[in-house]
Amino acid sequence: AIPPLMASQYHYRKRAFIIVLIATILLVPIAVYGSFFLGAPDRNFLKGEITETEAMVLANRIPLATTKRMTELFTHYTLPLLFGVIVIVLLVTGITRRNGKMLRIQTELSEKIREEMENRNKAQNQVIEMLTSLIETRDVSTGTHILRTKTIVELIAKAMQKEPDYRDILTDETIERMVQAAPLHDIGKIIVSDSILLKPAKLTPEEFETMKKHTTVGGKLVKKLFLDMNDPAFLQMAEDIALCHHEKWDGTGYPCGLKKDAIPLCARIMAVADVYDALVSARVYKPAFPPEEALKILFSENATRFDPDIMKVVEKIKDDLEALADTSRNGTSATGTDVSA
Repeated sequence: AIPPLMASQYHYRKRAFIIVLIATILLVPIAVYGSFFLGAPDRNFLKGEITETEAMVLANRIPLATTKRMTELFTHYTLPLLFGVIVIVLLVTGITRRNGKMLRIQTELSEKIREEMENRNKAQNQVIEMLTSLIETRDVSTGTHILRTKTIVELIAKAMQKEPDYRDILTDETIERMVQAAPLHDIGKIIVSDSILLKPAKLTPEEFETMKKHTTVGGKLVKKLFLDMNDPAFLQMAEDIALCHHEKWDGTGYPCGLKKDAIPLCARIMAVADVYDALVSARVYKPAFPPEEALKILFSENATRFDPDIMKVVEKIKDDLEALADTSRNGTSATGTDVSA
């Protein structure tokens, strides 16, 4: 009775429990009295046959089946076995029910966590959308640039995910966070005055120093805005992108002069997306570069400004990047900010 009992209790069901309990109550007396009348069966018994020896045992035992003997058999053998098996039934049932209850609690907690994460992501996206809209009210080209670079970052990151060295680093979750954080890369430009942000000419050294502050200010703003969102991974990535997207592979970038792998990967990808979109977008002081020429400029700064591994991936997806640039290539802009800013 125990094997079917264990099998039926793997997932507790009241009906299965009752069936097993009734079967146990019936099978225990049958087993006890069957062994009394027939003795220990041999292999022939399993085939449905009764041997001559077993027939003799049965014939000899029938006269012994007095009321007193049957009562003793029930009292000394059947009841203890029945009690033991029923205890096992109840014990296993209790454990199974408890495990089922714990599983339900875990499922409910998982559902609550999932809902909280969805609500948090919605809140983060709303903040990002509001900030993007705020930037766009000052400069339309910057607002559309933010949205286009988000798409470029996703293209590059997904292509890099296919590379063996980055398969474990750029997980789907990491790429999702990166794409979500990408629009925040220029959030620090909120503090840059219109005279600099919308200047239709190359920036002076003093103006460029002011423009460079948008990275450190952006990092601080991101930290303050998303600190209470309870998503440390997103917060770190958004801060890295805002702070480090103007760092260069050779260490000549700003604000910290980071070099090579010291620059966060998300910021290295963001740097390529940022410059490429700036090149293929029209500015007051220049027309939009054709995508082919923009890519040549990017490759000319391979291993100086940009990560060589990223540029290898850019080479593989250049057709996708060229196609993506078609819309921005024909656009116009009111800003003249240097693409290197």
